[in-house]
Amino acid sequence: MQCYSQFAWLCQLVSSIGYIINLLIPIIIALTVLIFFWGLFKYVLGGGDKEKSDGKGILIAGIIALFVEVSIWGIIHLLATTVGIPQASTGVAPSVQSTTSAVPGSLNY
Repeated sequence: MQCYSQFAWLCQLVSSIGYIINLLIPIIIALTVLIFFWGLFKYVLGGGDKEKSDGKGILIAGIIALFVEVSIWGIIHLLATTVGIPQASTGVAPSVQSTTSAVPGSLNY
């Protein structure tokens, strides 16, 4: 992002807020998935109609929230890509390098 020197503080502020939001989005989606599974747990293991009804409500709310979150995230990403706004990266996912020198059928430690 190109910033003029008189607005450098504003550019830095916007960049910092965008970085924080990009870090929070996966956390919020993970919490929503946990809420969905909590509702599923209450629904499946609920003894009475009240517990099953509560679980069903949490389950439906979790599905709707997850759909809305992922949809808004996708629409914003689509618009930003279309307009040409560079997306901030939160990092590279860790990976494991494989070795090809191992003998098939043997355990190499």
